[in-house]
Amino acid sequence: MTSLYEYILEAAIGNLGITFEEFCDYVNVAGTGKVAKAFHKRFGVKRDYKLIQVLDDTVINFISDLNKMNVDVDETMLRFLYNQLCSLPSSKIDKILGVGEDGIAYGVNDKVIKCFKRGNIPAHLLKFYELCKTGKYDVLPRVYRIGKGYVVMERLAVRTKKCQDIIHTLHKDVGDDTLYHLIQDNKLEGVKLNSKQQEAVAFMRAIREPLDELGYETTDYGDLHSDNLGERADGKIVYFDI
Repeated sequence: MTSLYEYILEAAIGNLGITFEEFCDYVNVAGTGKVAKAFHKRFGVKRDYKLIQVLDDTVINFISDLNKMNVDVDETMLRFLYNQLCSLPSSKIDKILGVGEDGIAYGVNDKVIKCFKRGNIPAHLLKFYELCKTGKYDVLPRVYRIGKGYVVMERLAVRTKKCQDIIHTLHKDVGDDTLYHLIQDNKLEGVKLNSKQQEAVAFMRAIREPLDELGYETTDYGDLHSDNLGERADGKIVYFDI
């Protein structure tokens, strides 16, 4: 079995090359391009564009996610993000797949390592990952390892047309209400559905069983949106983050 050290070694073998103070200055103007000249001097032309783009995406998404949850961006948050970024070489920094309130996800070949802030996996997510690791539900992601503060799981194609179509179909009106609400309220009897709607209903029924096992209310489908769905190579849609 591949060790966590070996996974991390593939993704983290260098450093970001800027101080925490420089990083804080960067965060203040992320997305404006004001610091591109300084980064150009430090990293050179070819590396600069890639680094700026990835830092912009990472920082802006990080700040945006925190703002949506009404979480203040303080020095602790920025220090965490900086330390995580420093573990990656600028040549491989594109392996960062996502940044959120809980931590950072790294892509390593066909797997994802999710590293959680302060070394703790939130209780509800730990329960979710433990269920995934059993392999009981094909609609949940394959989890290979659960460690202290990290999870190693399968890497899926995200934001695919098929994933987006499911969410779009669920939120389109079917008669006087959305398909999602009809499913929530168990009012599908006698409703005529097209093939896309039938696929969306089948997906919702597939995720209902594991959600029930996790203790979710019958009308609660977790944090269901297209960014939390992934597609396997065989076209199977997976609910990878609740």
